[in-house]
Amino acid sequence: MNTRRLDWKRMLAALLVALICAAVFRAWLAPENVTAWLRMASGFCF
Repeated sequence: MNTRRLDWKRMLAALLVALICAAVFRAWLAPENVTAWLRMASGFCF
């Protein structure tokens, strides 16, 4: 039971993070901010 709940929470959290990252990426996807966004993404996600 506990492991299933933890896995469900992990899957939900991962999905939410992916959606947020996609939204921010689309919002910041501009020719001027591509390099800066890539640096921030690489430093934040990795």
